[in-house]
Amino acid sequence: MSSEIFSETAAKSLHQISEAAAAISQDVDLITAARRNLGFLRSVSRWQWLHQRATTVKAIRRYDELWMPLISDLTVGSVTPMVLPPLDVEWVWFCHTLNPVSYRQCCESKFSKLIGKPAIFDKENEEYALMRFRDVWVLF
Repeated sequence: MSSEIFSETAAKSLHQISEAAAAISQDVDLITAARRNLGFLRSVSRWQWLHQRATTVKAIRRYDELWMPLISDLTVGSVTPMVLPPLDVEWVWFCHTLNPVSYRQCCESKFSKLIGKPAIFDKENEEYALMRFRDVWVLF
C-alpha cells in the first residue's frame, strides 16, 4: 500500500515538475535572472553599511513590520506586483526566501497566503519597480 502511494506521489511530482519546468523555460530567461541575482549580491557585498549589526536589526524590523504587510496588501491572488523594497529590506527578503519552507510557513501564518517576489530581470524593470515602490510607499 505505501509503495503504491509513494509511486503515485512520485509520478505526480515528476509530472508537476516537468510542467513547471516547461512554463519556466517559456517565461524566464534563466541566464538573465542569474546575472541580476549576481549583481544584487555584488551590491550587498559592496555596501559595507549592510554588514553592520544595527543596520541588520533595523532592516529586519522594516522587513517584518513594514515591507511584508505592504507587499501582502498589494498582492492580489498569485499576482505579485512589480515593486521592490530598498536594498536593506530586499537583502533580508532574499535571505528569508533562502529557506523556502520557513518562508512559506511565515507567509501563511501571518498573511494567509504565499507572497511571491516580482520577476525582474533587467535594469529597466528594476528601475520601474523601485519607482513604483516610492509611489506606493507615499500612499502607505
